[in-house]
Amino acid sequence: MAPKSIKTEEASISSSKACVENNKPPFSAICKILSYWSDGQVSQGTGFFFGSRTVITVAHNLYRRDANYADKVVVIPGANRTGEPFGKFEVGPTSFDWHRNYESKQHDRDADPYDIGVIWLPQPIGDKTKWWDLGSMSDTEARPGQRVVTCGFPLGPNPELQLQTGTIVNDFDGMIQYDADFGGGLSGAPIWPEANSFPYICTVALHK
Repeated sequence: MAPKSIKTEEASISSSKACVENNKPPFSAICKILSYWSDGQVSQGTGFFFGSRTVITVAHNLYRRDANYADKVVVIPGANRTGEPFGKFEVGPTSFDWHRNYESKQHDRDADPYDIGVIWLPQPIGDKTKWWDLGSMSDTEARPGQRVVTCGFPLGPNPELQLQTGTIVNDFDGMIQYDADFGGGLSGAPIWPEANSFPYICTVALHK
């Protein structure tokens, strides 16, 4: 089935996998996240504005169950091939947090439902990028066979924001599992039903 267009007041995309112009809402409110760890590793993820200073992402971009929390996190709103149109913001552990159940659960499978985190920026850059609204998927929208869309910053030579569609193959414990050509870097991206005429965040992508 051909993907439907995702239309917003200021942006329009129609592709199963496409680069996105992210200088306009709502895609300008999606951020590349770089996490710096005490062992010298740097990991990449995605987040999105949920207020003027608040960025939502997954907990494992901020806290590794085998390595404690990140030393620092760099947030780059609207990152693209030409640079950092809204600047970049470095914050330390006092400016981010995660669900404590993600930290306390013994097994990863038990921690996954709590893999959610938040970053607070020092400046209200969301006033420029705008931010996402929160919605919820109906039982019909979340059932297997329905199409969903996510948009984030995958690892690789292409630095641009990418939008991808997938089909739900399972739903369980308040989570959905979907098939799509995803790689590292997309954890923390917003997800919404493909049929929505105006995207709003319904859940957060978890890719491991």
